[in-house]
Amino acid sequence: MKKEFLTSKNLLSEVHSWVKECLSQQITEDQFLTIIIVVNEIIQNIFRYTYQLEEHQPINIKIKNDGVLQFEVRDYGDPCHDQSFLDAETKISEEGGIGLKIIFENTIDFTIQPLDDGNI
Repeated sequence: MKKEFLTSKNLLSEVHSWVKECLSQQITEDQFLTIIIVVNEIIQNIFRYTYQLEEHQPINIKIKNDGVLQFEVRDYGDPCHDQSFLDAETKISEEGGIGLKIIFENTIDFTIQPLDDGNI
């Protein structure tokens, strides 16, 4: 299952509906809520940091379930070669800071793979 979204004010609700439609027969409501919180955090980080809140930028989401549910989220921004922020201590502030903690605590594996034309 794969879909392209464009960054906008309605992006999170569009993703929410699509993920629910894709997974409604495979997971419980509690599992869905955890998944959507993590996916929302990833998308918000892309929108905020990769695209600098610029609308109409592409984000592709692919869902795979081969016994382990996997989400592949791709952007087309600058490649993220400096990933030192992934190892930094979480500091909550007005600008945020808890998103990565939520992602790490609710996933088995989370990585950012820089590409020539974006990141996965």
